[in-house]
Amino acid sequence: MFSMVSFRNSQFQAIFIGLVIADAVSQGQMPWERSPWAISPAVGSDSSPWPGGIESDRWCHHIVNQLQSCCLETPQSFALGLPLPDGPQQSRPTGEVASLLATSPMRLLKLDHLHHRSAASPPSSLSPSDDALQMFDQSLVAALNQDAPALAALIHTMTDMAVAELSPLTQTLLQSWQQVLAAQGNFELAVGQSLYTAPPSVGLPVLTGILSAAWGGENSLPIAQRQLLETPNQSLRIWLSHRWQLTAAAHLKKLTQALWRQWSGNAVTQGVSAAMIAVQPVIA
Repeated sequence: MFSMVSFRNSQFQAIFIGLVIADAVSQGQMPWERSPWAISPAVGSDSSPWPGGIESDRWCHHIVNQLQSCCLETPQSFALGLPLPDGPQQSRPTGEVASLLATSPMRLLKLDHLHHRSAASPPSSLSPSDDALQMFDQSLVAALNQDAPALAALIHTMTDMAVAELSPLTQTLLQSWQQVLAAQGNFELAVGQSLYTAPPSVGLPVLTGILSAAWGGENSLPIAQRQLLETPNQSLRIWLSHRWQLTAAAHLKKLTQALWRQWSGNAVTQGVSAAMIAVQPVIA
């Protein structure tokens, strides 16, 4: 008997729409107030990236390639026992946060299994090279369940450890959790705080974006940015095409629905809207 039943279709869409929005904002491709008193500029009037933006786009391509594979492969192709796909060494994304997020579709697909498996290994027993992946999994579970005590416990565990024991990526994770918890899952506030973090931490805005989107769902994403993604202007469309290999939100939603169908074992009743079905995860 499974203990978790969730509307993951909507959650998956929120996660990746929120991720693209956070990336677009951090790259200066979507408007955002640069001070609490500023009026958001029109898209294209200020295209300078924020200090916390990730310059490389290979991690974006890696994510979309995994999502596209869900449209082609059968559920058995992503058996829970298989390792996460990293691809050839020369194609792996560079950068701490970029490398972590690059495998996010497959980590979400296996998240429930990974969470059960990692429960036996508390964060304090992990090596610096392993802690980030487990902590990312656990923070995603907490965000998807809106479990503030669990997220607070993760923060408490990390802050009790000496800074020298934490990898740079784990330190960035800790910052993102603090932003999400302080903003009570509010995407706009959490991402906004991450943009102003000093000194800037590369990748913090997108990491905060994916966690806060998982927490609050699609309705928590700022309306203005969602509308821009639904009907991007020429400049944003070109950027989306080059960086994310996408044309608009509709394309992204189609890909995330394919991911959800893989997660659910394709157990979708014909003629029924997928967003209205509560399903159980496929756990061996």
